[in-house]
Amino acid sequence: MNTILAVVCFTSVTVNILFLALASIYVAKRGGIAFLLQKISLGRIKPNQKQPTLPIFYLQRKSLLDVLPLDSPHAIFLGDSIVHECEWSELFDDPSSNFGSLKIKNRGISGDTTVRLRGRLDDILESKPQKIFLMIGVNDLHEKRPIPEIIRNYSEILTRIKNSLPDTTVFIHSVLPVNHNFRENKKKYVKNRNVVSLNSYLQTLAGEFSYPYIDLFSHFADSKSQLSDRYTLDGSHLNGKGYLLWKQLIEQEIGLQG
Repeated sequence: MNTILAVVCFTSVTVNILFLALASIYVAKRGGIAFLLQKISLGRIKPNQKQPTLPIFYLQRKSLLDVLPLDSPHAIFLGDSIVHECEWSELFDDPSSNFGSLKIKNRGISGDTTVRLRGRLDDILESKPQKIFLMIGVNDLHEKRPIPEIIRNYSEILTRIKNSLPDTTVFIHSVLPVNHNFRENKKKYVKNRNVVSLNSYLQTLAGEFSYPYIDLFSHFADSKSQLSDRYTLDGSHLNGKGYLLWKQLIEQEIGLQG
């Protein structure tokens, strides 16, 4: 009897060990702890639970962009509030501009993230721009989105552009640093070390897709790797001098691209 119990116990322990080993391998192949946390999070969402809705200002801006014409040929500036707040067509409206006959369209939306941009990308692709100037990602960091997830979203965006518009050039911009000396940034929702890390991945991604990468960070950062107060009034967004510097960097890159 004791022998039978010993065999049963041994078999049970062996099966449990094998199960745990197989489960560990399965989880490891799918991202380890991050995969488990994602599953736990999804498990807390009820089937009929509504997902967060977009802010009204975002919907208002998008509704306007949806009805504006996109003439061809044209170039599109695409991204969040830092893109949204500039008058790009006027900024480049001079004889020395490298845009030639291309009409410039601003399709930036304040508060945009890689997640939201994926949802409105089809409208951009349908207009068939010759050039896209893309800056996105800082709001993802503000929302505490993990960098690997941001890069996956970014890669999906670039893949869709490459597949739909193989002849379009996408100018990938680094994310700008923030300046924590300003009251608006005292809580440090966005840490510059995360900005540096994200930019490193973006530069690699640009190389993988054979798109030019424009390094804004090193030109806008001060000695402490914060957004220089020469180029901002709130520590996060750009002033006029900042956009003039950005313009110069874009023109230099376009000149290099021929």
